[in-house]
Amino acid sequence: MIKLLLSIIYITLILSAIANAEIVKCDDFTNSIVKSKCFLNKGVSLQSLKKYQVAAEQYRYGIKSIGADYNTNMKFIDDTGMKLTLANIEFEKGNFKVSMNLYSGVLTSRITMAEDSAKL
Repeated sequence: MIKLLLSIIYITLILSAIANAEIVKCDDFTNSIVKSKCFLNKGVSLQSLKKYQVAAEQYRYGIKSIGADYNTNMKFIDDTGMKLTLANIEFEKGNFKVSMNLYSGVLTSRITMAEDSAKL
């Protein structure tokens, strides 16, 4: 009985991840932070499904969406550039899981910086 319940919960989570990844259209958002968070969430959903290449692409879209808006006050030391370069190299080599993790970290850092810049 418990195994059945856990299986149902697991399937529900998987279906929810698929729905989040496929239904939401991030380009509908105009705010760059909100749009980037949307791509981040889609990437996380796809990552949970082990769709590493597509997840990496979603993170790349998020990075592109936030653009230079993440450090407008130049108050933060930004070390994401080198990580982004490495992620691009790994992606081109077909190492999608590695690039996905790097892109995710870059996007998360840039979203955090953008939110903190907006507070200043």
